[in-house]
This record gives sequence, structure tokens and C-alpha cells, in this order.
Amino acid sequence: MNFANSKIICAVCGRKKEKLNSTNWSRHIEKCKNKKIKLTPSCSKFASNNSFISKFFKTTSTELSVGSTADNQLNEVATVETHKEPVEKLKFDIDNQLNEVATVETHQEPVEKLKFDIEIADEELNEVGIVGIQQEPVEQLHIVRNLNNRVYELSTNSKWKNDPAIFKAIHFTPDMINLVLSWGPCQPNHNEMPDREFPKNEMKKSFHENWFHKKLGDGTMVHRDWLTYSPSENRVYCLHCMLFGKHPQKAWVHDGFQQFKNGTIALLAHETSSVHVDATLQVKLKKSVLPLIPSIIEEQRKQVAFNREIVSQLVEVTKFLGQHSLAFRGHRENWSRIIKGNFKDLLLLLSNHSPAISVHIANIKTHSRKELSFISWDRQNLLINAISQEIVSFIKSELNNARFFSISIDSTFDISRREQVSFIVRYVEDSGKINERLLAMKDSAETTGQALFNLFSKVMDSHNIDWKSYLIGQSYDGAASMQGKYNGLQTKVKELCPQATFVWCHAHRLDLIVVSSVGSCLAAMNLFGNLEKVFVFISCSKKRNFLYREKQKILYPKARIRAIKKVETTRWMSQSYALTTVLKTLDAILDTLDEIKNVEGQVDFKTGAECNGLTEYLQSFNFLLTANIFSKIFDYIEPVSRALQAHSIDIIMAMDMLAKAQKNIESLRNDDTFQNIYDSTKKNGKVFNFDLQLTTNSNRRRRVPCQYDEKSRDQALEDPVVSYKVNTYFVILDIISADLKKRFNDNYIEVAKDLYLLTPKCVSNIMEKSSFPLDAFVSICKVYSKYLVREDVIREYSQFIKSKINLNSGIVPDFVHPIPEENSDFSDNESNDESEYISEIINSDNHESMSIIKMYALFVNTGLITVFPNLFTILKIGVTLPISSASHERSFSKLKIVKTRLRSTMSQNRLEDLMLISCETDVVINTENVINNFARRSSILTKSLMYR
Repeated sequence: MNFANSKIICAVCGRKKEKLNSTNWSRHIEKCKNKKIKLTPSCSKFASNNSFISKFFKTTSTELSVGSTADNQLNEVATVETHKEPVEKLKFDIDNQLNEVATVETHQEPVEKLKFDIEIADEELNEVGIVGIQQEPVEQLHIVRNLNNRVYELSTNSKWKNDPAIFKAIHFTPDMINLVLSWGPCQPNHNEMPDREFPKNEMKKSFHENWFHKKLGDGTMVHRDWLTYSPSENRVYCLHCMLFGKHPQKAWVHDGFQQFKNGTIALLAHETSSVHVDATLQVKLKKSVLPLIPSIIEEQRKQVAFNREIVSQLVEVTKFLGQHSLAFRGHRENWSRIIKGNFKDLLLLLSNHSPAISVHIANIKTHSRKELSFISWDRQNLLINAISQEIVSFIKSELNNARFFSISIDSTFDISRREQVSFIVRYVEDSGKINERLLAMKDSAETTGQALFNLFSKVMDSHNIDWKSYLIGQSYDGAASMQGKYNGLQTKVKELCPQATFVWCHAHRLDLIVVSSVGSCLAAMNLFGNLEKVFVFISCSKKRNFLYREKQKILYPKARIRAIKKVETTRWMSQSYALTTVLKTLDAILDTLDEIKNVEGQVDFKTGAECNGLTEYLQSFNFLLTANIFSKIFDYIEPVSRALQAHSIDIIMAMDMLAKAQKNIESLRNDDTFQNIYDSTKKNGKVFNFDLQLTTNSNRRRRVPCQYDEKSRDQALEDPVVSYKVNTYFVILDIISADLKKRFNDNYIEVAKDLYLLTPKCVSNIMEKSSFPLDAFVSICKVYSKYLVREDVIREYSQFIKSKINLNSGIVPDFVHPIPEENSDFSDNESNDESEYISEIINSDNHESMSIIKMYALFVNTGLITVFPNLFTILKIGVTLPISSASHERSFSKLKIVKTRLRSTMSQNRLEDLMLISCETDVVINTENVINNFARRSSILTKSLMYR
């Protein structure tokens, strides 16, 4: 057979020329012409047989070149050659997006794109209506995925949309099963096949369409609705086994049956097999319930909506208990108990106003374990975890938007003697608001630098935070494991993130200065030592405490009742609060000691002697003078300490406050100031009828031999006032001043100098002089070279100075918040006036002029970000750098409330979740996201809470 003749086909009927000679081929063409057959999708059988395959995969173009020897006007007629010419797989474009390959095999041979020459003997055939076969528009597509993860799109416009060749490798979903059952089996007749007959297999046998029906013994014909024929493969399959078969025969599901010689016997053997019978029964059952499915689905949606309403209210109850750091469970939680725990008791209270909760609780009480419960102890833990994950997601999204962030880490012992490590992140929102948020709370058996670094890396990786690229600062306390130069945490972090500038917590350092000052001399040690004795002596007895409160009510009827404070070295400015309380309630303390001496001293001589000693010291002039001196010093230091605990403060403002505090302390060191303090103390002593005689130490003076070149001996200070001024007053001030200079002289000071160039005060001065330092921004560009180029920064800064921008325009200082009393690490007895005073200090014009936060707000509110992007980057780095680790102390205060003696056995995951809810109360929680997260925890919850 001439292979060229095999490429010639009749454009009307699709017959190949093959062995026909020219005469017979001309007669065939003339016969088709006389029949006046119009070419339609069903007219060209062979062409349509290939077109429907492409329609299964939403083929947009066949890309088959067509050559015609008789008529060049005919084109794009797709045919498939089945001979032994080497060919490849046909590739179909699935909507130009799915690069999947559909393989069409004919006679077990690969197929390639072929060019067919179409010979038309008579040009008058064009009059018969021969047109090119075009792709019909697809109205509906069904996307399916096979077991090899290939994606197909089934077209409802395809002629053989239910061809089993497509379904055999597909993982069926319930919706797909319903769709295939609605289509039914593929059972064409011989008139619909090419050449109006079923093709033959290798054994020269073909499929018989009468096999679609089965004749029973009584002569009744039964339709085989399970038998489906594949026109593209010339094989038959079992549709029921493909959909529901359990361990079905491979020939009827995957490979396809083609042994048509034994077709009758094979059909009978398969339809009587147990696997086929079971699959058919499932199909019949499914078809019988199909009319009920819409009503069932609607009922399920109503139940899901009802369940989601219940869980949404449970989320609110969980948020309430978590934000208030309250316990969830009780000792006994049976419904017969009066007290069932906070969670269940709140639900019972809410059930009086919520029908959904009321019905849910009633069903649980009635059906017990048979009813799905959303309020069991494990469901409570899942709700807590879902809320905490929503908070973490919110923090992570803000971190991704802010990009730059700093980290603070600190640790403490909890009630169960476990080391809890707190991770606080500091970042700036686009609006200019500075946030310090708790990211995680982990326990650690070791607190070495390497152990803390490993824990830090684990936390960052678990939250998918790119800390090596965007961490620009780190702040810890003074522990060696934190700030160690060689093996400390800050060194380990800098090895992988060089731009992470370390800042030693300012509040910790200032407290160390205060602790150093209270032990600087004998008078200071006597003062705070006796204050601690007063606290221990009165607070150790409930009767003495009662007497102290009663004396205050009598002496200060309009003032609030105060409690004596403990002098602690670990609580910031506790010395100041203890001293203030004693000075304001000195009369009440003396009366209390006097009554204790008269009542208890007669029975216990030790108590009487202790009362005499404390009374004698508190009535001495040495006590009053030393107390007034420290009170004067604390007036300068305490506001700074309180201000450093606020997160809405930048590093330049902190340094400015410390510099002014140091200047104020140094201004006290003169004779006139001491004399004023001495005179005012003497005046107050007369009011209390105290002994106004200042006493000095009577220790024997050591005699030092005179050296060879000494002309005179050191003269002893005989005047007690002068001696006190030199040996006490000046010593205290000198130690504080020296410590301020020593402890706040850091390496990051060079970066701070560059940041100072962007403060409103400095910018105003440079605008007047029209010049700035030659080494401007050298240090900050060196440290943060990953983000900054000095030449670009200098260029933008020069343009910014020349622009003469009004620095007071667009300033919205609403992100500089007052320090809330509940966020302070001090006693709840502190007045709101003190917090307002600290807020006034932060917001005062003097400090705002030294704050880069004000300049950052100017850039944000006036749109200068796009004009000076490098300057804005510097400002963002400046406001992101940490100042102190006060947020850790606040989180540890929450830890003591959350993990109490009665809740000491809670798991670490539950503790971390509750800490996040308790600390981050201002985070807006999306209830729908929480419910969806909660629903994904188990298949039962998914079925009950998720819409299908």
C-alpha cells in the first residue's frame, strides 16, 4: 500500500483512498457529490471522532497543518494517522494555563502531529457545503484531577463527555461521582461510530452494541447501566466498579476490557462477581437518595450555622477569661455542683440570654457523651489555642508590614520553679504607632548564652520570621549570659545578624545607680536599713497592720490608706516608694510604734526594745535630713525611670532625659543647695518636736604618721554640719553622677549621634546655619550598610535642609500615650497624678524637640516617605531600636496572675496561649478566623462547623 495514498481522505465521508486506484477513487468522489451530503460535526465521522477527544480537554487549537493537492482553500482538517510511522504524544492546551499532557493512543502506538494532503477530485464539492471543522464554544467545564496529579477539564459540550478513558485515572470526589452518575454510561450505537461500525481489535473482533442489554430467561431485555464503552480506546469498562468498587478487577476499571471474542462470557462473569454486586448496590442506593440530598444539605447548613453561633459565643467567653487572667476550670465541674468553674458558670449565666447556648447545654445534660460538646476541657484548650494563634498571626502580619523590628528577651522563675523566657518584639506601624508585643513564652532548663540563642532561633523559625535580614536591635538586662562579650546572647545574635545593635536596658541601669547610691555612705545605709526594719516590724503582724491603718484614719481622715512598702533591690525605684510612704505617714508610724511598745513591750522586752530603737531613729535629725536629701534626688530620677518604661519613647529622648537628670543631680552639689535643704529640714523638725541636733560618728580617728615632705596634718572636721555635707551629701551626689556617666556610655552612642541629626531641634539649628558636620551619618550607615548608602543619605539630608520644611506641620502626637497604671511595674497604690505627670514629661516641648518620633510622624503624615526614603529608613531604625526591657517585667507580672499556686500544673502550651491573650488585649480578634481554625482541629469539628 502506498503510504502517500493513506494520507488522502475524502473530505465528505472521511474515507481513506488507501488501495483504491484513480478510477475507483473518482467514482467514490462522484458518488459523494451526487448524494449532496452536507458536512456537519456528525457528517465527518472520523474527524468528529478526533474532535471530541480534544473537546474533553478544552482544546483551543489543533495545530495540525493540512495540505490539499486539489483545493488550497480547505484547511485545518484534523486526522489521526494510525500507521507505524514514528510519532509522539498529542499535546492539548488546557485553557492556556494547565500544562497537562493528554495521551491519545491508537493501536498501542505513539501519535505525532502529521500533515495530511487532502485530495479533492472535483472542485464542485465546495458547493456541497464543505467547511473546516472548528472548535465549538464550551459552555460548562468540570475540573478533575487524576491519581498522577494531572488536571483535566471536562466539557459538557463534548460528544463523549462520559468517556471512561478519562475517568479511569481520576480520584473521585462526592461531587464528581454525582456528576458522572448524572451523565450515565457511554453507550454509543454503530451509526455514531466512524465508518458506522465499531472498530476491530487485534483479533479482528469488535464490540457489539447489543451487549448493552441482557436477555433474561423469560425473554425480558434488561439494560446494563454499568457497562460503558470508550470510543477513544475501543475498550469497555464497569462504571459502577470505577466509582464504588472495593478491590475491583483491573481489566474493568483501569486497563479496560478488549477481548471481544469472549465478550458474552466475560460480561456475565463480571456482573455476577461480589465486587460488582456491592458496587451496583451502592449506585442504586445513591440514586434513590439523590432527591433527598438538597434537603439534607440545607439541614446540614442550618446545623452548621447554629454550631458556629454557639462557638462564636464561646470564643467571647474565652477571650473574657483570658484577658482578665482568670481560671477556666474548677475543682469539680459536674453539672450537679453549685460552682462548676468560671467557664461553665459564665456559660450558664449566658444561657439565660442566649437561646443557642441554652439549647446546647440542655442537649449535653440530656444526651451526655452522645452529644457533641464544645465546652469540654479539651475543647477549651483548642479554643484558647485558636485565639492565641489568631493573635500571633496578627503580630506576624504587622511585623511583615513593618519589616524592621527589635527583640528583647528576659527570664524569670514561675510558681512551679520553671525558668520562663519571654520574647518581646518592638516595631512601628505605618501610622507611626510604636508597639511592643509578647511573641512567645517558652521554658528553658538552661540560661546560658548558647541555650538562649538556640531557643531564640527556634522561636524565630517557628514563626517564619526572617530575623537575619530585618532584626536591627536587641535589648537585655545586665546578666552575663545576655550581654556577655564572648559567649553572651547578644554576641551570638550579632555573629549572624551584624546590624542587630545591642542596647542594655536603660531602666535596669538606672535602678543599679539607685541601688548603688543607697549604700554609698553610713547615713544612707542607716536610712534604708531602718525603713526595711519598719516594714518587717509592722507588716509581720495583722494586729500591728490594723493599728497602722487605724492611726491613718484618725490622723488623715480625707487621705487614702497607705501600706508600708518593702525596700527591694529587684523592684525598680522601690526605695523611693518606701521613703515617700514613711515621710507621708510618719505621725501614724510613730503613734503605732508607741502603742505597740506600751501594749506588747510589757510582755516581750525584745519588742519594746525594737520599738524604742525605731522610734529614736525616726525622730532623729539625721533621719529627716538624709530622707529629705534622697527625696530631692528621687524627684529627678523617679520620673526618668517611669518614662523609660514607656514603649512610646525613642533612644534620643531617653538619652536627653538622662542627660538632664545628670545635670540636675550635679546642680545639687553646692553649698547653697545643701544649706537650703538643711534649713527646710530644721524647720520641719520643729513642727514634729524632734531633736534638731545633728550627730556624727564618734569613732576614734586613726593617727597617720607624717611623711618627710608633709608640712601639716589633715585637720578633722569638727563641725557636724560640715562633716555631714562632705562625708554624706557630697558622697551621695558624686557616686550618682559618676555612675550616670559610667553606665550610659555605650558603643551605640555613635549611632545615636547620627540619629540626633534628625531631631527637630538639630534640624532647626542646621537649617539656620545651612551646614552640617562632615562626618554626618558615618556610623549609622556603617552599622546598617545593608539598608543605607551614605552618599544617598547625605544627598537627601542636604535637600531636606534646603527645603525649609515647617517642622510643626502635620504633627499628630496621638501615638505618645500616657503610661497606664496597670502596665507599670509598681504598686497599685500609686496615684494617677504621677502617671499624668510622667506623660507630661514625655509630651513636653523640651523633650519632643529631642525626639525623632516627632520627625517620624512628620514624614508619615506629610508623605515625605517617597521624597526622602533613606532618611525615612534612618528614622524607622531609630524609633525601632529598643530602650528598655520593661515590657518583660509587665509580662512577668501577668505570669504571676495567670500561673498561680492553684494553677501551677498547667502545660507550657496552655500557659503560653493564656499569656498571649492576657498581655495582648488590644489586638482585634477575627471571630470567624478563630472558628475556622478551631474547626480544623479534628474531623468531627470540621464536619460540624465548616460549610460544604
